[in-house]
Order: sequence, then C-alpha cells, then structure tokens
Amino acid sequence: MTISELAKIFSGDNRSEIIANALKSEKAEIALRGISGSGLVFTAQAVLQKNQGDYLFIFNDKEEAAYFLNDLEKFQGSGLDVYFFPATYRVPYQVENTDNSNVVLRAEVLKALSDKPRKSRAVVTYPEALSENVITRKQLKSNSFDIKVGETYSISFINELLTEYE
Repeated sequence: MTISELAKIFSGDNRSEIIANALKSEKAEIALRGISGSGLVFTAQAVLQKNQGDYLFIFNDKEEAAYFLNDLEKFQGSGLDVYFFPATYRVPYQVENTDNSNVVLRAEVLKALSDKPRKSRAVVTYPEALSENVITRKQLKSNSFDIKVGETYSISFINELLTEYE
C-alpha cells in the first residue's frame, strides 16, 4: 500500500470529517489520543486538506516535533506548506550561543505567515521555541527590504541599510 492510498483512507474516514468541522469553530482546540506511529500525520493531512488555513502543531520537545515534521513534509506537494519554528537557543548575555540558522528559520516562518495564504499552512514547533519573543508583523514589515533580480544596488547602500537594521 502506498502513502497516497493510506492518505485517501484517512481522508475518507468520518472521524477526520468530524475533526475538520470542529476546527471551523473560532477557538477550537483538539486533542487526539490513542493514535500511534504515523497515524497522527495521516489524520492531520486529511484534516488540513478539508479546511484551508493556518495550523499550529505543538509537541513536547524538538525531537517529537522533528519526527512529525519529517512525516508531514511528505504531503507538502498536495496543497500544503509546512514550516518548522525552532528555538534560537539564545542564552542571556551570550550572543555567541545563538544558532543563526534557527534565527533565519524563525524569520522565514514569520514572513510566510504574514503573507496571504494560497493553501493550508502548518507550523510545527515545541514549547521552548514558543517561549521566545518574536518580532511583530509591523516591525517585520518596516525592517524588511526586498531585493529584486536584475536591479543594481551599491555596496554603500546595502551597508547603510544593514547598519540601520542592526
């Protein structure tokens, strides 16, 4: 049996329809129990296909989130954008301990979420990552600069811009 055949079975299950309808509520919170293995991913994928929107999956730790993310990314081509929102591992007064790649990932997720959705989006994360402060949408927009292909920018302009954003 292929992944797409399994996904079709989960999509046709009335329980995924019940979950999808429950999530249409303004303040819906769903807790699923008794699902093992990749059953959660197949259920999530079925629900995400039924309801377009933004979904946040919070796991106990980075490892659990990474496993779920890895499985969910297999469905990325089927009308679903998947993002990972990691912690930066910032230690107060120790800037050198910040994981810059995670800072970039966080910024990419925030930028993607500030755009209008064309399809369902899922953000996978864990409590440690959510406990860190993030930039507001207004701050992100005012501190962003779009570079266009084919345009020429002087080094002094780029240097001044980066110094200003620091």
